[in-house]
This record gives sequence, C-alpha cells and structure tokens, in this order.
Amino acid sequence: AGLSRTLVDTPDETFVANAVVTDAPFNADPTGSADSTGAFQQALNAVSQIGGGTVYAPPGQYRLNSGIVVPASVSLVGSWESPLEGGSGSGTILKCFQAPAANDATSITATAFIHLAGDNSGLSNLSVWYPNQNATSPSPYAFTIRDGSTINSIRNITLYNSYNGIHRTNASLHLGANIYATCLKRGMVVGGNFEYSHIYNIVIDNAVWSNAPKLVISNAPDTPTELATLNAYTGNNLRGIQIGTNDGMQVYGVTVNNAKEGLIVERLVGDLGTDTTSYNGFFSKIDAQISDIGEAYRTPNELHYQNSDWIPETSAMQYDFASRRKPAKTDNSSFFDVTTYGAIGNGLADDTTAIQAALNAAGSAGGGTVYLPNGQFKVLGHLAVPSGVQLIGSAGKRPFSTWIAPCVLLAYEGRNTASPDSDTAFITLSPNAGIRGFRITYPEQGFGSIAKPVVPYPYTIRGMGANVWVTGINYLNAYNFIDFHTNRCDSHFFADSWGVAYNIGARIGGDSDNGKIERVGFSWAQNSNSFRQNGGANDIATHREY
Repeated sequence: AGLSRTLVDTPDETFVANAVVTDAPFNADPTGSADSTGAFQQALNAVSQIGGGTVYAPPGQYRLNSGIVVPASVSLVGSWESPLEGGSGSGTILKCFQAPAANDATSITATAFIHLAGDNSGLSNLSVWYPNQNATSPSPYAFTIRDGSTINSIRNITLYNSYNGIHRTNASLHLGANIYATCLKRGMVVGGNFEYSHIYNIVIDNAVWSNAPKLVISNAPDTPTELATLNAYTGNNLRGIQIGTNDGMQVYGVTVNNAKEGLIVERLVGDLGTDTTSYNGFFSKIDAQISDIGEAYRTPNELHYQNSDWIPETSAMQYDFASRRKPAKTDNSSFFDVTTYGAIGNGLADDTTAIQAALNAAGSAGGGTVYLPNGQFKVLGHLAVPSGVQLIGSAGKRPFSTWIAPCVLLAYEGRNTASPDSDTAFITLSPNAGIRGFRITYPEQGFGSIAKPVVPYPYTIRGMGANVWVTGINYLNAYNFIDFHTNRCDSHFFADSWGVAYNIGARIGGDSDNGKIERVGFSWAQNSNSFRQNGGANDIATHREY
C-alpha cells in the first residue's frame, strides 16, 4: 500500500521513487511538528517488501523521535545542496529527537539514529539536525549513521551537530562522498572493511553548524562565547576520521578542522570494532593532520598506504569528480515504465519488444527516463537507447548493483559468436544516452569448467557517440563488457559498477576526449557469489581457476 513509481528530479539527478514519505498511507509531516518516525519506517519497510527500491523524502523538516532502519536494497533519498554552495538550512532535514546516551562510553554502542541494516542500502541527499544539542554543554548522542553491511552508499549528507557522526564496520565496497559535518566527539569511524571502498569530499568543521541559518537551525552557535566554547570542546575531544582495516580504500579530498586529531590510521578495537589487520590504500588531498598509529602494527612487507600529497610529482594534481548525468527531459510526462508497454519481468517471457517500445517512445518524446521495476527481464534480442534517454532500474540510487539484484536484464543474443568484437552489442547507447541501476547477466554463459565453458558473446554495451554514461551496473558474467572505443565517445562516464568480464572488461579510446572512469571493479567474486546462491557450490573451485 502506498507504493508508487514517481519520477523525481533534483539538482543532483533524476530518479524513480517507489514510495514518497509524505504520500498516503505514510503521511509524514514535512513541517516538523508531528513525529514522523513511524511514517518513514513504514515506507522503508514497504519498499523492502517488494525487493528494494527508493524512498523519497521531499524538502521539509521531519521530526523523528527515535531511530529508523534502512533495509537491504533500499535507499532513503531527500533533496540536498552543499552547505558550501548556499544549501545550508534547505532541502530535506531530519530533526533527531532521539534521547542521548547516558555517557560517552555508552554512546558508542547505543542505537544509531539511522542504521543501514542490509547490503546494497543507501542514504543520500539528506541533512540531520539535533535541536536539543548544546554547543556549550554537549550531550552524548549515539552515532547519527551506522553501517555494518556491504556495498552501501552514504552520499550528499550534512550533519549539523552530531556528537558521533558515521560508524562503518564490515561495510566492504562502501561509498562515502560529499559529507559536510560538525561532529563533537567522533566524525567518521571506518574499519573491518575489505574490497575497494571510497571516501571523497569530506569536510568536518564547526562552521557547518555555526554558519547555518539561525532561522532554520535555531541552536546554531553564533555568539563569541558559544563559538569559543565549541571550538575548545572539539579541540580537546574530536577525532575527525579514524580508519582501521580497509583493503584498497581510496580517500580523496578530506578536510578536518577544530579537532584534537584529524585523520587517524588506527585499528578499531573494543566497542568501535574488532580489526585484525591494518589499513592499506591511497590518500590524496588531505587537509588534516595524519596520525599513523597503524604503522606500529604492520606486518613485514605489508602494503600500508600511499599518499600522493607527499610525492612532488603528484602533490599539485587535482581531480574533479564527475557530476551525475541526466536525461534530456525530466518532467513527469517524460517517464516511461516498461510494464506499460507490455514487459512482464518474470524471466520467461521475451521482453525485448516491450522494452524497446518504451525506449522508442522516450526517444520520440525528445528524451526521458525509461524505468525497469523489480523483476527479471528476458531479452532475446538487443536494445538501443535513443539520444536523451536514460534506462534506469530499481537500484538506480545506489552505487553498485551486486549479488542482491532486484532488477535484472537476462541477455541471450549472440552466444558463441565468431565475431564478438563487431556484432551488435546487447545495449547500444546513442549520443547523450545512458543506463544505470540494474544487473545484466547471461544465463547461458559458462564459467570455465569442461562441462560449462566460457563462450564468446558480443559486447554488452557499446557507445555510439559523445556523452554516453554507464553507472551503477552489475555485470555478472559478460564476455566483453563495455566498448567506448569503436566509436569516438567524448565525455563518456563509466562509474560505480562492479562485476565480471571474461575477455575484455572495458575497451575505451577511439581518440575520445574528456571521459571519466570512477569507482569501477572487475572481480570473479561477483560471479562466484551469485553462482553459489544458484546451487553451483560444487563447481566453485573450477570457476575460481578460470
């Protein structure tokens, strides 16, 4: 009940919401007067029950008297602009009235305000404010956000006055990006993670709170006494970012001010975590004092980390992360649901014609969003995405779509072809077109055993010109995955995707200029995890050897 497929256009991107918290039967109060905890949780649970999707909280202030849990494969999304770009006090603000812990020690283990409780969950475009926090006498609130699962995303977040900010353990392949926070005791604590996580564009500074508009964030400290007391407190107590066990983690663009310690490389122990190994990865553009306690517990010859700021040839280099791409048209009339055109999504019926009909309709309308709801869509042919169109699945708001895959395209065409490089790709992207938020798998592909050999298929995706994009895609067992080389694809964007390609993962070139590849992984583990779920455990050893 209350579920919908609503096209939402924000300054950041255009996506499809499966539930809107202010709509019936949830009826969250955007004025901040009534407690909306139940409304948020009801909406999150409802989307979880259909296999996952996105819950949208429109701009407003929402009072939450207790914490909420974001289930697996569900994203909670609001409206947000960076406080550094005039967005302070605007957008979707969650007002936390959860009771503080008894003391600092119990605040570590107390129930978090927002708990990402399952794999592939996400939180983005939100701000959190504690109206009862006091700059001159801080209360020990629990962590604002706790994440203990895999492949989760925390992106575009403002924390106005958290005591403890974000705690992430056992959260491999996670993304934390564009986070602006005033934290009083602990900013970010990250450990127990494996497999290539990413943190970038993080600012922890008391100015996030003190510069907030007093008419909205009413307890923003603005007197000299309040500011001096706040700065003294965080200067004596705040640990900005603590990084423990993380494997191949990328950390870029971190600023920590007004803190006792800036960026601490140290295992998580006790109530914070149970790290057994040290951090290894990469630092760049770190505007914070680095305390490397981890150096003391490295084993001999173990990779620790590289810091490009310490290398003269790279210290001046700057990278600007790509903005998310949007279709040519973003109004409600530019939304095309493939089920409206006859797609079934049961994994049995051929949905090629229906999906292509929706894509053609969007192209004829001058662009728009074609939506794949949860399901398995059998495609015996191939698909062409017209210019100005995005094909988006139900996982469109998360960074990776992995072994939890509520939305899947099943590809069949071209098995064992003699010309995989030149055959028509499974998905062809016209200029200014893109895809995101679903899995692509080949049900008839093998995995390298004698009985089930790997066979050639055409490329999964081919770009036909400039401004094509592929984001948030899981490719389970492609032969050749992406081709941005045969045709010149200027300003291409390939990001937030993870999977397996047996022959060629990404062929990118063709004299293309200004393209970007961000947070992309190729790993056999994606295939073996899914194969294990499908009853193939006895063949895993053979598969791994391929």
